[in-house]
Amino acid sequence: MKKKVVLLLLMLGAGVLVFSLKSCGFFDPESFRLFFSFLAVHPFISPLLFCAAYVLLAVFLIPTLPLNLGAGVLWGATLGSLFSILGTMLASVASFSIARYLFQGRFRQRFSRGMWAAILQDVENNDWKVIAFTRLNPAFPTGLLNYCYGVTSIPLGKYTWTTLLFIAPATVVIAYLGSFLGDFYLRGRSQEIMNRVLVISMAVAVLALFKYMANRHGLAKAAASHSGIPLVEENR
Repeated sequence: MKKKVVLLLLMLGAGVLVFSLKSCGFFDPESFRLFFSFLAVHPFISPLLFCAAYVLLAVFLIPTLPLNLGAGVLWGATLGSLFSILGTMLASVASFSIARYLFQGRFRQRFSRGMWAAILQDVENNDWKVIAFTRLNPAFPTGLLNYCYGVTSIPLGKYTWTTLLFIAPATVVIAYLGSFLGDFYLRGRSQEIMNRVLVISMAVAVLALFKYMANRHGLAKAAASHSGIPLVEENR
C-alpha cells in the first residue's frame, strides 16, 4: 500500500511538472537545444539530469529520439550510447513498475484488445522471446510496450535484462548517428565522420542479422500473430 501511495505521488508530481514544462514551451526544438547547452556547461550533473529527463518523457509517452541524438552530439558515440542506454533502461523499468504496481487493472483493460491482447498472450506462451523480438522491431512503440509488459506475469529481472540486451543495438546506432551529426555540423572532423559511417553501417548490419535470426527461429510469428502487422517471409 505504501509503495502504491509513493508511486502515485511521484506520478502526480511528474504530471504537474510535464504540464508546466509544456506550458512554458520546453518541448519545442529550441528548448531541447537550450537543455543540451545547459548540460554542456554542467558536466558533473548532466548525466543525472539527462536520465531524469529521459524517464520523464518516456513515462508520459513523449518521443525520446531528440534525447538519444543529443546524447551522441554532446558526449560522443561511446558515452552518448552509455547514457542513452541507461536512460532507456530507467524509463523502461519506471513505466513497467507503474503498470504493474499502480494501475495494473486500468492498463490490463487498455491492452485487452487487438495487437496488445495478442502480445500479452504471446508473452505467456513464449516468455522473454516476445520481448526480444518487439525490442528489435521498430513497428512496435517502445513507450507503450513498457506499460504492456507491466501487466504480464514476466518477472521484473527477466524483463530488465531482456530489454537491456535487445534495445541496446538500436540505441547505440542512434547515439552514433548523433555523434556523426555533431562531427559533421559542429566539429568538421572528416576522418571521424568516415569512422562513424563505418560503425553505423556495421551496427545496422548487426540489427538486420538479429531480426533475421528472430524470423528464422519463429520469434516474429510468435510475437506478431493476430497483431495485424504483416510479416515478410524469407525466400528459401
